Amino acid sequence: MSSKVYFIKTNIDDEKYYEKISKIIEKTGFYNNLEKNEDVIIKIHGQDLLDTPYISSKNITQIKKRINDKNCNGFLLDSNTLYHTKLDNYDLKDKLNQKGFDNVIYDDSAVSVKINNGILKDVEVIKKVNDSQAMIVISHFKGHSMISFSGALKNVATGCINLNGQIKLHKLVQPIISKIACLACNVCMDVCPEKAINIDSTAHINKELCTGCNICISSCPKNAIKINKINSKQFMKGLSESSYATLNNKKDNKVLFINTLINIKPYYDCNINAEKVLAKDIGILASNDCVALDKASNELINEEYESTDSNENFSENIFQNLWINVDGSLQVKYAEELKLGTQDYELIEL
Repeated sequence: MSSKVYFIKTNIDDEKYYEKISKIIEKTGFYNNLEKNEDVIIKIHGQDLLDTPYISSKNITQIKKRINDKNCNGFLLDSNTLYHTKLDNYDLKDKLNQKGFDNVIYDDSAVSVKINNGILKDVEVIKKVNDSQAMIVISHFKGHSMISFSGALKNVATGCINLNGQIKLHKLVQPIISKIACLACNVCMDVCPEKAINIDSTAHINKELCTGCNICISSCPKNAIKINKINSKQFMKGLSESSYATLNNKKDNKVLFINTLINIKPYYDCNINAEKVLAKDIGILASNDCVALDKASNELINEEYESTDSNENFSENIFQNLWINVDGSLQVKYAEELKLGTQDYELIEL
């Protein structure tokens, strides 16, 4: 059976953009599924919010009020970052407070959830998430060097586990360096947050120190550093298992996923090179099914890009053009295999 994916066309300059976020949440009927005294996690990505205001503090206040109206408890949560970005977590929380996003929870305490016959033996899910009965996961959809594109599945998989869990997961996707293309220019060594790269005639990665953040990939001026395709598949399987561990103890109608398709970039927002905009704003999507939502988001972006692209070498997947060693469709395929959702969806435009 197909899943419903709700869609509102809009853009970040639309004066009613933030009203439309509230509208699409109401349309899904999410609040009606809440039961008295339930804990509800509102999952954001703080670094994204500083770069792209895909949701407002007023939206969060409205969401919390609607949750409280159901005699439930709403908690705004973000995850600790695996590696150094533009801000550390303390500065990030302070910056979010200044923008009205107060009381954001950054908690590294976790519950170990075992995975049978998986790439990961266990996943360390943040305790506050594991103990909650319901969630709203709000994501900014964009490109990603490790998985081609990043949306709801990625936000759940890495955004709801602790630092140790993130390290185990990201070590699955350590990059490789072409000795022929490498100029030994030192750029990758300078940007590596873990000091895991050293240079002689070419660059070398210390596998013990490397956490798989892959900032070096987008920083290399000669594209000499790439994702290993086999590693990428392993990583996407690990992402699916992490999402499964996070969502497995929650009823389908108690989790709502929202993807914002605005300011669409080739890189994840905490990447130091995340400046270029890849496609024009498309709108907001929401669903109880993270698999259907991410697939619909990717396909809408591809349709928009195809209709405006003049490059005769264009392939049908915009993110595939960017990350030729990475097949992003595998992340939804693996998630579907774990019964996190279906790729068969009905797009309902509001």
